[in-house]
Amino acid sequence: MMVMARQWVKSIVVMMLLVVGGVRAATVLTVDEKTIVGAIGHYENGALVLQLKSDETVTVPMEDVTQVTFTWQERVAATPSGDAESAKRSPVPQWWRVEFGETDRLTAELVGWDESGVKLMPEVVGGELVVPSDRLRAVWTMTESLVKKAKEISVTARGQDVAYVSRDGEVRAVAGFAVGCDGEFLNFKYEDKEQGIKLDRLVGLVLSQREIPVEKEMYQTFVLSAAGESISGKILSVDKSAFRVSVLGGGNGGGNGGGGAVPIAKVDKITVKNGRLVWLGDLRPMLVEEVPYLDYMMPYRVDQSLVGGALKMLDGVVDRGIAVHSKCFLTYDLGGAFEKLRMTVGFQHPEGKMGRAALRVVGDEKVLWEDLDAKGDAKPVLLDLNMHGVKKLRLEADYGKDQDVGDRVIWGDAKLTKPTK
Repeated sequence: MMVMARQWVKSIVVMMLLVVGGVRAATVLTVDEKTIVGAIGHYENGALVLQLKSDETVTVPMEDVTQVTFTWQERVAATPSGDAESAKRSPVPQWWRVEFGETDRLTAELVGWDESGVKLMPEVVGGELVVPSDRLRAVWTMTESLVKKAKEISVTARGQDVAYVSRDGEVRAVAGFAVGCDGEFLNFKYEDKEQGIKLDRLVGLVLSQREIPVEKEMYQTFVLSAAGESISGKILSVDKSAFRVSVLGGGNGGGNGGGGAVPIAKVDKITVKNGRLVWLGDLRPMLVEEVPYLDYMMPYRVDQSLVGGALKMLDGVVDRGIAVHSKCFLTYDLGGAFEKLRMTVGFQHPEGKMGRAALRVVGDEKVLWEDLDAKGDAKPVLLDLNMHGVKKLRLEADYGKDQDVGDRVIWGDAKLTKPTK
Protein backbone atom coordinates (compact mmCIF):
# COMPACT_ATOMS: atom_id res chain seq x y z
CA MET A 1 0.00 0.00 0.00
CA MET A 2 2.84 2.39 0.87
CA VAL A 3 4.58 1.66 -2.47
CA MET A 4 1.35 2.26 -4.41
CA ALA A 5 0.76 5.50 -2.50
CA ARG A 6 4.28 6.75 -3.29
CA GLN A 7 3.81 5.92 -6.99
CA TRP A 8 0.47 7.75 -7.03
CA VAL A 9 1.98 10.85 -5.37
CA LYS A 10 4.93 10.74 -7.81
CA SER A 11 2.54 10.65 -10.79
CA ILE A 12 0.63 13.66 -9.43
CA VAL A 13 3.85 15.61 -8.91
CA VAL A 14 5.06 14.85 -12.46
CA MET A 15 1.75 16.05 -13.93
CA MET A 16 1.90 19.24 -11.84
CA LEU A 17 5.38 19.95 -13.18
CA LEU A 18 4.19 19.40 -16.74
CA VAL A 19 1.15 21.63 -16.38
CA VAL A 20 2.48 24.42 -14.17
CA GLY A 21 6.15 24.43 -15.10
CA GLY A 22 5.89 23.56 -18.77
CA VAL A 23 2.59 25.41 -19.43
CA ARG A 24 2.37 23.57 -22.74
CA ALA A 25 1.62 20.05 -21.47
CA ALA A 26 0.02 17.83 -24.08
CA THR A 27 -0.92 14.25 -24.84
CA VAL A 28 0.59 13.17 -28.16
CA LEU A 29 -0.68 10.11 -30.07
CA THR A 30 1.56 8.61 -32.75
CA VAL A 31 1.06 6.56 -35.90
CA ASP A 32 2.50 3.56 -34.04
CA GLU A 33 -0.24 3.97 -31.41
CA LYS A 34 2.10 5.25 -28.71
CA THR A 35 0.97 7.86 -26.17
CA ILE A 36 3.43 10.49 -24.97
CA VAL A 37 2.57 12.99 -22.22
CA GLY A 38 4.89 15.94 -21.91
CA ALA A 39 5.37 19.68 -22.06
CA ILE A 40 5.83 21.10 -25.56
CA GLY A 41 9.17 22.86 -25.48
CA HIS A 42 9.44 24.06 -29.05
CA TYR A 43 8.99 23.15 -32.71
CA GLU A 44 11.97 22.76 -35.03
CA ASN A 45 12.70 21.03 -38.33
CA GLY A 46 9.15 19.72 -38.55
CA ALA A 47 9.19 18.08 -35.11
CA LEU A 48 7.76 18.69 -31.64
CA VAL A 49 10.29 18.69 -28.82
CA LEU A 50 8.64 17.40 -25.63
CA GLN A 51 9.96 17.64 -22.09
CA LEU A 52 9.05 14.45 -20.26
CA LYS A 53 10.86 15.32 -17.05
CA SER A 54 13.10 18.18 -15.99
CA ASP A 55 16.17 16.46 -17.47
CA GLU A 56 14.69 14.39 -20.30
CA THR A 57 13.36 15.42 -23.73
CA VAL A 58 12.06 13.55 -26.76
CA THR A 59 11.76 14.74 -30.35
CA VAL A 60 8.68 13.55 -32.24
CA PRO A 61 8.55 14.19 -36.02
CA MET A 62 5.20 15.81 -36.84
CA GLU A 63 4.62 13.29 -39.63
CA ASP A 64 4.60 10.54 -36.97
CA VAL A 65 1.89 12.32 -34.94
CA THR A 66 -1.80 11.65 -35.45
CA GLN A 67 -3.25 13.87 -32.72
CA VAL A 68 -2.28 16.26 -29.93
CA THR A 69 -4.77 16.98 -27.14
CA PHE A 70 -4.83 19.45 -24.27
CA THR A 71 -6.83 19.06 -21.05
CA TRP A 72 -8.76 21.90 -19.42
CA GLN A 73 -6.00 22.43 -16.85
CA GLU A 74 -3.33 22.50 -19.54
CA ARG A 75 -5.21 25.11 -21.56
CA VAL A 76 -5.73 27.30 -18.49
CA ALA A 77 -2.03 27.07 -17.65
CA ALA A 78 -1.21 28.34 -21.13
CA THR A 79 -3.62 31.29 -21.00
CA PRO A 80 -1.67 34.54 -21.37
CA SER A 81 -2.14 37.16 -18.65
CA GLY A 82 -3.20 39.82 -21.15
CA ASP A 83 -4.81 39.93 -24.57
CA ALA A 84 -2.79 42.29 -26.71
CA GLU A 85 -4.93 41.61 -29.75
CA SER A 86 -8.12 42.79 -28.05
CA ALA A 87 -6.73 46.30 -27.83
CA LYS A 88 -6.31 46.38 -31.60
CA ARG A 89 -9.95 45.64 -32.33
CA SER A 90 -12.68 48.13 -33.04
CA PRO A 91 -14.70 49.13 -29.92
CA VAL A 92 -17.73 47.05 -30.98
CA PRO A 93 -16.61 44.39 -33.49
CA GLN A 94 -19.05 43.10 -36.09
CA TRP A 95 -18.54 39.36 -35.88
CA TRP A 96 -19.11 36.90 -38.72
CA ARG A 97 -19.08 33.14 -38.94
CA VAL A 98 -16.63 32.51 -41.74
CA GLU A 99 -16.44 29.12 -43.49
CA PHE A 100 -13.42 28.32 -45.63
CA GLY A 101 -11.30 25.44 -46.84
CA GLU A 102 -12.71 21.94 -46.50
CA THR A 103 -14.08 22.25 -42.97
CA ASP A 104 -12.62 25.36 -41.33
CA ARG A 105 -14.84 27.82 -39.45
CA LEU A 106 -13.93 30.90 -37.44
CA THR A 107 -15.71 33.79 -35.77
CA ALA A 108 -14.00 36.89 -37.15
CA GLU A 109 -14.25 40.50 -38.23
CA LEU A 110 -14.31 40.98 -41.98
CA VAL A 111 -11.52 43.51 -42.44
CA GLY A 112 -11.32 43.52 -46.22
CA TRP A 113 -11.29 41.51 -49.42
CA ASP A 114 -9.16 42.20 -52.48
CA GLU A 115 -6.97 40.36 -54.97
CA SER A 116 -4.69 39.19 -52.13
CA GLY A 117 -7.55 37.35 -50.41
CA VAL A 118 -10.11 37.75 -47.63
CA LYS A 119 -8.68 39.59 -44.63
CA LEU A 120 -9.99 38.45 -41.25
CA MET A 121 -9.38 39.48 -37.65
CA PRO A 122 -10.47 36.31 -35.78
CA GLU A 123 -11.95 36.43 -32.30
CA VAL A 124 -9.67 33.63 -31.10
CA VAL A 125 -6.64 33.54 -33.39
CA GLY A 126 -4.26 36.43 -32.80
CA GLY A 127 -3.25 38.59 -35.72
CA GLU A 128 -4.85 39.28 -39.08
CA LEU A 129 -5.37 36.25 -41.32
CA VAL A 130 -5.58 36.33 -45.09
CA VAL A 131 -7.64 33.48 -46.54
CA PRO A 132 -7.19 32.89 -50.29
CA SER A 133 -10.41 33.84 -52.10
CA ASP A 134 -10.74 30.44 -53.77
CA ARG A 135 -10.93 28.79 -50.33
CA LEU A 136 -13.81 30.92 -49.01
CA ARG A 137 -17.14 29.05 -48.83
CA ALA A 138 -19.55 31.26 -46.88
CA VAL A 139 -19.92 34.18 -44.48
CA TRP A 140 -22.85 34.45 -42.04
CA THR A 141 -24.01 37.05 -39.54
CA MET A 142 -24.24 36.09 -35.87
CA THR A 143 -27.99 36.86 -35.77
CA GLU A 144 -29.45 33.36 -35.80
CA SER A 145 -33.04 34.40 -36.59
CA LEU A 146 -31.95 36.10 -39.81
CA VAL A 147 -29.66 33.22 -40.78
CA LYS A 148 -32.57 30.81 -40.30
CA LYS A 149 -34.75 32.89 -42.66
CA ALA A 150 -31.96 33.03 -45.23
CA LYS A 151 -31.41 29.28 -45.23
CA GLU A 152 -35.13 28.69 -45.74
CA ILE A 153 -35.05 30.60 -49.05
CA SER A 154 -34.98 28.39 -52.13
CA VAL A 155 -32.75 29.96 -54.76
CA THR A 156 -31.26 28.79 -58.06
CA ALA A 157 -27.95 30.43 -58.88
CA ARG A 158 -25.85 28.16 -61.03
CA GLY A 159 -22.29 29.36 -61.11
CA GLN A 160 -23.15 32.50 -59.13
CA ASP A 161 -22.69 33.67 -55.56
CA VAL A 162 -25.74 34.38 -53.40
CA ALA A 163 -25.95 37.36 -51.04
CA TYR A 164 -28.70 37.39 -48.41
CA VAL A 165 -29.76 40.90 -47.49
CA SER A 166 -32.09 42.06 -44.70
CA ARG A 167 -34.54 44.93 -44.68
CA ASP A 168 -37.14 45.61 -41.98
CA GLY A 169 -36.60 42.14 -40.54
CA GLU A 170 -37.13 40.35 -43.84
CA VAL A 171 -34.46 38.60 -45.88
CA ARG A 172 -34.12 38.35 -49.66
CA ALA A 173 -31.58 36.52 -51.82
CA VAL A 174 -29.62 38.15 -54.62
CA ALA A 175 -27.61 36.11 -57.15
CA GLY A 176 -24.48 37.62 -58.64
CA PHE A 177 -20.75 37.80 -58.01
CA ALA A 178 -18.89 38.99 -54.91
CA VAL A 179 -15.93 41.09 -56.05
CA GLY A 180 -14.55 42.45 -52.79
CA CYS A 181 -15.11 44.18 -49.47
CA ASP A 182 -13.70 47.32 -47.88
CA GLY A 183 -14.76 46.54 -44.31
CA GLU A 184 -17.96 48.59 -44.60
CA PHE A 185 -19.52 47.44 -47.87
CA LEU A 186 -19.59 44.16 -49.78
CA ASN A 187 -18.96 44.91 -53.44
CA PHE A 188 -21.42 42.73 -55.33
CA LYS A 189 -22.05 42.57 -59.06
CA TYR A 190 -25.56 41.69 -60.20
CA GLU A 191 -27.63 42.58 -63.25
CA ASP A 192 -24.35 43.70 -64.86
CA LYS A 193 -23.88 46.43 -62.26
CA GLU A 194 -21.56 46.57 -59.29
CA GLN A 195 -23.37 47.56 -56.12
CA GLY A 196 -22.31 48.12 -52.54
CA ILE A 197 -24.18 46.12 -49.89
CA LYS A 198 -23.71 47.63 -46.45
CA LEU A 199 -22.36 44.99 -44.09
CA ASP A 200 -24.91 45.79 -41.38
CA ARG A 201 -27.60 44.67 -43.86
CA LEU A 202 -25.76 41.57 -45.03
CA VAL A 203 -27.10 38.36 -43.51
CA GLY A 204 -24.89 35.98 -45.40
CA LEU A 205 -22.88 35.26 -48.50
CA VAL A 206 -22.61 31.80 -50.05
CA LEU A 207 -19.98 31.44 -52.73
CA SER A 208 -20.72 29.43 -55.86
CA GLN A 209 -19.84 25.77 -55.51
CA ARG A 210 -16.22 25.24 -56.32
CA GLU A 211 -13.69 22.50 -55.81
CA ILE A 212 -11.39 23.46 -52.96
CA PRO A 213 -7.76 22.82 -54.00
CA VAL A 214 -6.45 19.59 -52.50
CA GLU A 215 -3.56 20.05 -50.06
CA LYS A 216 -0.97 17.35 -50.72
CA GLU A 217 1.63 18.36 -48.16
CA MET A 218 1.40 17.72 -44.42
CA TYR A 219 -0.66 20.21 -42.40
CA GLN A 220 -2.48 20.47 -39.08
CA THR A 221 -6.10 21.20 -38.18
CA PHE A 222 -6.62 23.01 -34.87
CA VAL A 223 -9.99 22.13 -33.31
CA LEU A 224 -10.83 25.05 -31.04
CA SER A 225 -12.74 25.09 -27.77
CA ALA A 226 -15.37 27.37 -29.34
CA ALA A 227 -18.11 25.04 -30.62
CA GLY A 228 -17.66 24.06 -34.26
CA GLU A 229 -14.60 26.24 -34.88
CA SER A 230 -11.36 25.07 -36.45
CA ILE A 231 -8.49 26.34 -38.56
CA SER A 232 -6.08 24.41 -40.77
CA GLY A 233 -2.54 25.38 -41.58
CA LYS A 234 1.10 24.59 -41.12
CA ILE A 235 2.89 25.13 -37.83
CA LEU A 236 5.70 27.65 -38.14
CA SER A 237 6.77 27.79 -34.49
CA VAL A 238 5.62 27.52 -30.88
CA ASP A 239 6.12 30.23 -28.28
CA LYS A 240 5.17 30.42 -24.61
CA SER A 241 1.42 30.32 -25.12
CA ALA A 242 0.60 29.85 -28.80
CA PHE A 243 1.28 28.09 -32.07
CA ARG A 244 2.24 30.34 -34.96
CA VAL A 245 0.41 28.98 -38.02
CA SER A 246 0.26 29.81 -41.73
CA VAL A 247 -3.18 29.35 -43.29
CA LEU A 248 -3.55 26.75 -46.04
CA GLY A 249 -3.52 27.86 -49.63
CA GLY A 250 -0.86 30.53 -49.30
CA GLY A 251 -2.72 32.77 -46.87
CA ASN A 252 -0.60 34.79 -44.49
CA GLY A 253 -0.99 36.27 -41.06
CA GLY A 254 -0.06 39.75 -40.03
CA GLY A 255 1.20 38.90 -36.56
CA ASN A 256 4.79 39.14 -35.41
CA GLY A 257 6.92 36.39 -36.91
CA GLY A 258 4.42 35.68 -39.69
CA GLY A 259 1.29 33.59 -39.48
CA GLY A 260 -1.60 33.71 -37.04
CA ALA A 261 -1.13 32.94 -33.35
CA VAL A 262 -3.42 30.11 -32.20
CA PRO A 263 -3.51 30.24 -28.37
CA ILE A 264 -2.96 26.89 -26.69
CA ALA A 265 -5.60 28.00 -24.19
CA LYS A 266 -8.20 27.87 -26.99
CA VAL A 267 -7.22 24.53 -28.52
CA ASP A 268 -8.99 21.26 -27.77
CA LYS A 269 -6.91 19.14 -30.10
CA ILE A 270 -4.65 19.19 -33.15
CA THR A 271 -5.01 16.58 -35.87
CA VAL A 272 -2.25 15.96 -38.38
CA LYS A 273 -3.22 15.51 -42.04
CA ASN A 274 -1.03 13.97 -44.75
CA GLY A 275 1.51 12.72 -42.25
CA ARG A 276 2.51 9.05 -42.11
CA LEU A 277 -1.10 8.19 -41.32
CA VAL A 278 -3.78 9.18 -43.81
CA TRP A 279 -7.47 8.43 -43.34
CA LEU A 280 -8.82 7.05 -46.59
CA GLY A 281 -11.96 9.15 -46.17
CA ASP A 282 -9.82 12.31 -46.32
CA LEU A 283 -8.77 11.44 -49.87
CA ARG A 284 -10.97 12.26 -52.83
CA PRO A 285 -11.70 9.27 -55.06
CA MET A 286 -10.35 9.66 -58.58
CA LEU A 287 -13.36 7.67 -59.80
CA VAL A 288 -16.79 7.08 -58.27
CA GLU A 289 -19.05 4.42 -59.81
CA GLU A 290 -22.48 4.21 -58.19
CA VAL A 291 -25.39 2.30 -59.70
CA PRO A 292 -28.82 2.26 -58.01
CA TYR A 293 -30.74 -1.02 -58.13
CA LEU A 294 -34.23 0.48 -58.45
CA ASP A 295 -33.42 4.05 -59.54
CA TYR A 296 -32.90 5.16 -55.93
CA MET A 297 -29.42 6.53 -55.44
CA MET A 298 -27.78 6.62 -52.03
CA PRO A 299 -24.43 8.40 -52.57
CA TYR A 300 -21.48 7.34 -50.45
CA ARG A 301 -20.74 9.37 -47.31
CA VAL A 302 -17.61 9.95 -45.25
CA ASP A 303 -17.58 9.71 -41.44
CA GLN A 304 -21.37 9.33 -41.28
CA SER A 305 -24.01 6.83 -42.26
CA LEU A 306 -25.93 7.01 -45.53
CA VAL A 307 -28.67 8.97 -43.73
CA GLY A 308 -26.32 11.24 -41.80
CA GLY A 309 -26.13 9.39 -38.49
CA ALA A 310 -23.35 7.54 -36.69
CA LEU A 311 -21.42 4.70 -38.34
CA LYS A 312 -22.66 1.76 -36.29
CA MET A 313 -21.65 -1.83 -36.99
CA LEU A 314 -22.63 -5.03 -35.21
CA ASP A 315 -19.87 -4.64 -32.62
CA GLY A 316 -20.21 -0.89 -32.05
CA VAL A 317 -19.74 2.64 -33.40
CA VAL A 318 -16.71 3.80 -35.41
CA ASP A 319 -15.79 7.48 -35.62
CA ARG A 320 -14.20 7.37 -39.06
CA GLY A 321 -15.18 5.48 -42.16
CA ILE A 322 -16.86 5.40 -45.55
CA ALA A 323 -20.51 4.35 -45.87
CA VAL A 324 -21.64 2.95 -49.23
CA HIS A 325 -24.65 1.21 -50.75
CA SER A 326 -24.36 -1.43 -53.44
CA LYS A 327 -23.45 -0.98 -56.18
CA CYS A 328 -20.58 1.37 -55.35
CA PHE A 329 -16.96 1.24 -56.54
CA LEU A 330 -14.54 3.88 -55.20
CA THR A 331 -11.12 4.21 -56.83
CA TYR A 332 -8.24 6.14 -55.20
CA ASP A 333 -4.93 7.28 -56.62
CA LEU A 334 -2.33 6.28 -54.00
CA GLY A 335 0.73 6.76 -56.18
CA GLY A 336 2.56 3.91 -54.46
CA ALA A 337 3.13 6.05 -51.36
CA PHE A 338 1.75 3.68 -48.70
CA GLU A 339 2.75 0.40 -47.07
CA LYS A 340 -0.38 -0.63 -45.13
CA LEU A 341 -4.17 -0.34 -45.27
CA ARG A 342 -6.01 -1.19 -42.08
CA MET A 343 -9.79 -1.11 -41.68
CA THR A 344 -12.83 -2.93 -40.34
CA VAL A 345 -15.44 -4.03 -42.87
CA GLY A 346 -19.07 -4.54 -41.87
CA PHE A 347 -22.65 -3.40 -42.35
CA GLN A 348 -24.59 -0.47 -40.94
CA HIS A 349 -26.85 -1.51 -38.05
CA PRO A 350 -29.68 -2.02 -37.73
CA GLU A 351 -30.49 -1.03 -41.35
CA GLY A 352 -27.96 -3.40 -42.92
CA LYS A 353 -28.69 -6.45 -40.78
CA MET A 354 -30.36 -8.24 -43.72
CA GLY A 355 -27.67 -7.18 -46.21
CA ARG A 356 -25.71 -9.54 -48.45
CA ALA A 357 -23.05 -8.03 -50.68
CA ALA A 358 -19.99 -9.01 -52.72
CA LEU A 359 -17.07 -7.06 -51.30
CA ARG A 360 -13.56 -6.66 -52.70
CA VAL A 361 -10.44 -4.62 -52.09
CA VAL A 362 -8.45 -4.36 -55.31
CA GLY A 363 -4.96 -2.91 -55.76
CA ASP A 364 -3.66 -2.31 -59.29
CA GLU A 365 -6.30 -4.79 -60.56
CA LYS A 366 -5.12 -7.48 -58.14
CA VAL A 367 -7.63 -8.71 -55.54
CA LEU A 368 -6.14 -8.09 -52.10
CA TRP A 369 -9.18 -9.30 -50.16
CA GLU A 370 -12.71 -10.41 -50.98
CA ASP A 371 -15.86 -11.81 -49.45
CA LEU A 372 -18.31 -12.57 -52.23
CA ASP A 373 -21.13 -13.32 -49.81
CA ALA A 374 -20.68 -10.87 -46.94
CA LYS A 375 -23.65 -10.91 -44.57
CA GLY A 376 -25.06 -8.05 -42.52
CA ASP A 377 -25.51 -10.15 -39.39
CA ALA A 378 -21.89 -11.41 -39.40
CA LYS A 379 -19.13 -10.01 -37.21
CA PRO A 380 -17.16 -7.21 -38.91
CA VAL A 381 -13.83 -8.25 -40.42
CA LEU A 382 -10.53 -6.58 -39.49
CA LEU A 383 -8.20 -6.15 -42.49
CA ASP A 384 -4.44 -5.47 -42.49
CA LEU A 385 -3.37 -5.32 -46.13
CA ASN A 386 0.01 -4.76 -47.76
CA MET A 387 -0.10 -1.63 -49.94
CA HIS A 388 3.57 -1.53 -50.92
CA GLY A 389 3.82 -0.15 -54.45
CA VAL A 390 0.04 0.01 -54.99
CA LYS A 391 -0.83 2.95 -57.22
CA LYS A 392 -4.60 2.49 -57.67
CA LEU A 393 -6.86 1.23 -54.87
CA ARG A 394 -10.48 0.26 -55.48
CA LEU A 395 -13.11 -0.56 -52.87
CA GLU A 396 -15.94 -2.58 -54.39
CA ALA A 397 -19.38 -3.13 -52.86
CA ASP A 398 -21.35 -5.11 -55.44
CA TYR A 399 -24.81 -6.64 -55.39
CA GLY A 400 -25.09 -9.83 -53.34
CA LYS A 401 -27.45 -12.78 -53.55
CA ASP A 402 -30.39 -10.72 -52.30
CA GLN A 403 -29.73 -7.95 -54.84
CA ASP A 404 -29.35 -4.66 -52.90
CA VAL A 405 -31.66 -5.27 -49.94
CA GLY A 406 -29.91 -3.83 -46.86
CA ASP A 407 -26.53 -3.57 -48.60
CA ARG A 408 -25.32 -0.70 -46.44
CA VAL A 409 -21.62 -1.37 -46.13
CA ILE A 410 -19.10 0.44 -43.92
CA TRP A 411 -15.40 0.57 -44.72
CA GLY A 412 -14.69 1.43 -41.09
CA ASP A 413 -11.65 3.25 -39.64
CA ALA A 414 -9.92 2.90 -43.02
CA LYS A 415 -6.41 4.26 -42.63
CA LEU A 416 -3.31 4.18 -44.77
CA THR A 417 0.23 4.36 -43.39
CA LYS A 418 3.40 5.44 -45.13
CA PRO A 419 6.75 3.76 -44.48
CA THR A 420 9.11 5.40 -42.01
CA LYS A 421 11.86 7.51 -43.52
